[in-house]
Amino acid sequence: DLEDMSTEELDPNCTMAADQVDDSTMKWTMNCPVEGGTSRAEWQVTSAGKTIEGDGKISVSVMGQEMEMTTTFSGKHTGPCS
Repeated sequence: DLEDMSTEELDPNCTMAADQVDDSTMKWTMNCPVEGGTSRAEWQVTSAGKTIEGDGKISVSVMGQEMEMTTTFSGKHTGPCS
């Protein structure tokens, strides 16, 4: 769950908030300062038991320039870890 996510490597000025946590879906946002601007990440992960799907968007504003990156991912349980 979100509380188990490591934040040791995060800038202490970043803020993270769980927007939704239920049986199958977790959404969270993270806002961080960057040199000359700000960044915002929005993530969503949905589990259907042995499969997982998710997407994310990172928006960065630096010195008047805007940039946005998006990603999607999926996975499935293939067996126990060795």
